[in-house]
Order: sequence, then structure tokens, then C-alpha cells
Amino acid sequence: MKISKDSFLNELSISILKHIGLQINSYLEILIHKQSKLLSRKIRQGAVDLETYFISNESTLAERVQFLKKSPFFGEFLESEIKNIAQLMVRREYEPNELIYDQNEHTKGVFILIQGEVSIRRLEGNSYLEFRSISTPGYIFGWSSAFETTDICRAYTLQKTSVYFIAHTDLSKLFDESDFGVSFYKMIIWLWGNRLQLTHSRYLQLKEEHNLVSVDHLIEINRPRIPVPSPMHQVPHLLKDH
Repeated sequence: MKISKDSFLNELSISILKHIGLQINSYLEILIHKQSKLLSRKIRQGAVDLETYFISNESTLAERVQFLKKSPFFGEFLESEIKNIAQLMVRREYEPNELIYDQNEHTKGVFILIQGEVSIRRLEGNSYLEFRSISTPGYIFGWSSAFETTDICRAYTLQKTSVYFIAHTDLSKLFDESDFGVSFYKMIIWLWGNRLQLTHSRYLQLKEEHNLVSVDHLIEINRPRIPVPSPMHQVPHLLKDH
């Protein structure tokens, strides 16, 4: 009997989703370590001693609910689920050049950006590779805690930054009370998959492989979003004819 993709996803349990996420993370870690070997000749910046955070006064529950409704991650959840999440959030304020969490350590929870900018980077000696810069309000990061594993990268503020923090011990209590847990892990795996694709593209760039390889890869991973008649599909063929 043939099972549709939607039916398969609906039958997934949190334990299976955790296993899928950890597999993606292991592939991501391999790619990051490969990139780290190229850091010395590609990107070199001085390492900085980082400080800890302090916690400010909390906003009202209504304000936090409204904020989550506009979040690119939480906006699709039910309002009752959003309210439960909002009750768990603690506001944290950071000065520029502060550590939110370090690489190879447990984040102990997830973070949601309110305002400011956060760099997700991997430090190797006195060199680092920045994988992305987060400046979109409502963006979630530090999700490795949901899989009870350490994070491959560190989160570092580039300017004065405000975030909401939800401890994993608090968040996990919601997973047992509704279908929210399965929906949450599906979203996290989707984000982790995107991160893996972007990391692979960065690896190709660092290796200085031929542009044709990078273009082929970028078009392939974005194929579902590129219309069939788009001239973008012609680019690899055009690059072959210099």
C-alpha cells in the first residue's frame, strides 16, 4: 500500500523526529569540520574574550503573544500553543560582542531574536567562519537543545541585542500535552535541513571549486521554488560555453 508524504509526516513521533534531526546534525558537523581546515587561508579574525548576559524586566504576556504571531517560525502555530510558549519566555539583553552560547556546549534552551544582530560562527584557534548573521525579529536559534545535543557553533552579538529565551526543561513539558511537539520538531528539522544545504554551498565556495559546480548545486536545492520556464535553468548550460 502506497503511503502519501503527508500521511507519513503525520505518523512521525517526537523520538523519530529527534533521530532524523540528529542525523542531519551529524552531516552538518562533518561539513563544518571540513570547512574549518580551510579557515587559515580563507578567513582570519582575532578571537575575542566574551562575557555573559543579564536579564531585563519581562514584557507583558499580550505583547509576547503578538510578537510570536509575527514570528517566521511560531506564526503558523495555534493561538493556544503560542500563548503557552509566551508564558515560558524570559527576556535577555546583551551588549555588543557578547556570548549568548558557546560552541560544543549545550544551549539549555532556544532563543528568539527580538532586535539586534547575532552572528552564528565556528571558532578555530584565532580564526572563525561565520555561517550566518541573524537580524530578523522572531527568528529562532540555538535549537540543538531540543535534540539534547551540543551546538556546533557559537552565537555572538554584533550589536546591542534583545532575545527571548525558553529553557528546554520548560519547553519539553508542552511536547507531552498536545501535538505541538511533533509540529515543533518538524519545523526545526526543516530549518536544520536548510542550514545543511547552505553549509554545503559554503564548503564548495571555500574549496574554490569551479563556478559550475556551485551553480548546479544552488539551482538543484532551490528547484521547487524556481518556475519551470525560468531562464535560471539555462545558467549551467551557458557556463559550459565560455
